[in-house]
This record gives sequence, structure tokens and C-alpha cells, in this order.
Amino acid sequence: MSTSAALGEAAQLEAVGRWDQAADLYEKGLNGQQSPAGRALLLVNLTRCLREDDCYDEAEERIGQAKELVDERTEPRVSGLIRLEEGHLSEYQGDHRGARRKYARALTLLENFKTERFPAILASAALERSLGELRKAEELLQQIDRSELTGEHEADYLGALGAVQLARGDYRSAEETLSQALELDEAQSTEYGAVDTRLLLAQAYLGRGDRDHARRLI
Repeated sequence: MSTSAALGEAAQLEAVGRWDQAADLYEKGLNGQQSPAGRALLLVNLTRCLREDDCYDEAEERIGQAKELVDERTEPRVSGLIRLEEGHLSEYQGDHRGARRKYARALTLLENFKTERFPAILASAALERSLGELRKAEELLQQIDRSELTGEHEADYLGALGAVQLARGDYRSAEETLSQALELDEAQSTEYGAVDTRLLLAQAYLGRGDRDHARRLI
């Protein structure tokens, strides 16, 4: 299998939450010849899979290796993705101040890379929402141009927006938004994303007192 084919397969595995299998492919990719930036990007992808699979110590090790390979001035895109992963790991450790700084730096470095900046916006918005800073979360989401989103990204965006509406107690809006997100998830067979959306939508139904709909979703 060629490197590009292996990376494509790894991305497909990530889309359905098969983090360990995707990590194996990224690990194998590290055995080939890459530029420092290319190797750092593989390590970022591997870190993401390890983190999602709850292998945090190894994820810390891998992102540390990636950080040594690139400089922010010459590789802002890869460096921004590294900061994003560092932010996720800081958040896991309960270091919300550190996570905020790293997400902010990621957003700055990825300013000219819309596709890569999108997950950084979502991560930062999710952190602010979890801390009760709903206005900040909304302001971050307002930076996203929906007209430029792919179907999968639109589902992620709607899920993030619906989560903020849910946190505000606006259950009717959350129900509408999350229903749209779930429809997109199911249309694209992104079952991993659909699970989170169903749980959020169930909370919206519960907020409106509709236990039957909530129970069916759960």
C-alpha cells in the first residue's frame, strides 16, 4: 500500500472511531522517509489517535517528538496543529489556563489555513462552553463560514452550536440544530460523530420534558 493510500485509509478509520487501527497505520508511516514537517504531521495524527484512545502518556511523548521537528516561523500549519494537540492534552490534565493559551496560539498559527483552523475553533469553543463562558464559545463559532464547510464539518459545527444552545437552556433551538447535525452524520455514515450528537439531542428532549424521544435516542 502506498503512503498516500495508507493515510487515506487511516483518515477513514478515524472517521468511524477506530483509533487504534488508524494509529497503527500512522506508526507504520513513520518507518518511511519524510521531511521533518512530514514526520511531524504524522506524529500529530498519531497523537490524536492515541489521545482519543485514552493513551495519554504515549500521546504526550509523541507530540513532544513532533514539537522538536518544526519551527513556528517556517511551518505555521504543522506547528498550529501541534499546539492544538497540546491544548487537548492540557485540557485532559485539568490545566484549563494552559489549554486556553495553546488553543489561542493554534488559532493564530492557523489563521491562513481554514481547514486546519476549523477543529481548533471547535476545541476552543468546547473548552469555553465547559467553563461556562458561553458568549466566548458563541463568538468563536461565529468565526466559521458555514458556506465553506463540507458535510462532515457542517455536522461538527452544528453539533458544537447545539451544545452551546443546550448549555444556555434554549432546548427548542438546540433540538432543531442537533437534529440537523444528526441528519448529516447519518447521511454520511459518520457513526462516531452521530453517537455524541444523539446524546446531546437526548438532553435537549429531556429539557423539553420529552422523555420518550430521549429514551429512544439513548
